[in-house]
Amino acid sequence: MKKTLLVIALLTIFAAQSLAFISELKILTKEEIAKLTPEEITKVYIDAKVEVNASKVFYSNSGFSSTKEFGKYKELLTFVIDLRREMEKRSIPIPPIEEWLK
Repeated sequence: MKKTLLVIALLTIFAAQSLAFISELKILTKEEIAKLTPEEITKVYIDAKVEVNASKVFYSNSGFSSTKEFGKYKELLTFVIDLRREMEKRSIPIPPIEEWLK
């Protein structure tokens, strides 16, 4: 009985941590992105790309536990695309994140 309760408690803690994982980065609107300086947009882009990579690694090992988490992941990917488009529009150099994360 004690072992069962311990396992349930550990699973609950792990589940709570996994639900909070993707929500660490504030997703900005297109209007908020447009107001960022070139330095700010580059920093936010790097943070978002790191978050995407970390999410991929995390969820490839544990999987998405709900459609809500999957929706948050899609929102994060859309955010990265919005940042990239704004950077291209303003001719801000795109940092080679994929290369840095290897």
